[in-house]
Amino acid sequence: MNSKRVGVCLALLVLPVTAVMLAQMPGHGRVEMQGMKAAMKFETSLDGYLAPLNGRFKLRATEVEIEPGGSVGEHLHAGPGIRAVIAGELTFVEETGKEYRIPAGEYFYEGGDISLKVFNRGAQPAKMIVVEVLAGDWAGSAMMPLGRRAELEQLGAKLRKQVCEEK
Repeated sequence: MNSKRVGVCLALLVLPVTAVMLAQMPGHGRVEMQGMKAAMKFETSLDGYLAPLNGRFKLRATEVEIEPGGSVGEHLHAGPGIRAVIAGELTFVEETGKEYRIPAGEYFYEGGDISLKVFNRGAQPAKMIVVEVLAGDWAGSAMMPLGRRAELEQLGAKLRKQVCEEK
C-alpha cells in the first residue's frame, strides 16, 4: 500500500471524528448523566514506530466515578479503547439489550460504535479508567449523543467507498 493510500485511509479515521465533534454542538442532543464525575488524568499525542499515526491521533486516560444509584445514559464514543473498573462494580447495557456486570479488577474493550448505558447498582462508588484513541485535535468529552449516529454512519460509509475501494 503506497503512502498516499495510507494517508487517505487514515483520513477515514479522522473525518468521522469531526462529525462526532458536530454532534456535541447545541441542538444535537446530550448524554444524560446522574451521579457521575469524570477527570482527565493523562493525554499524549501518538508517537513511535507507527509513523503514519504520529501526531494524527492521541491517547487519553480519564478516571470516571459513578456514585451508588448513578448512571450514564445511552451514548457512543468518539474513539475505541480499553476500560478498567478499579473499584466497585458497574453494569453495562448495550443497545441490543445485552447486560453485563464488570467488577473491580476487570478490563474490557469498547469500540465506541455500539451505544451503552452504564449503571452503578451497588452500595459503594464505582471507579473506572477509560483509555481511548482520539483524533489528534480532539477537545472535550469523547462521549457522543445518539442523535447524530446516522449522520456519522453515512459519512463513514461514503468515505470508505471513496477511498478504500480499488479503482
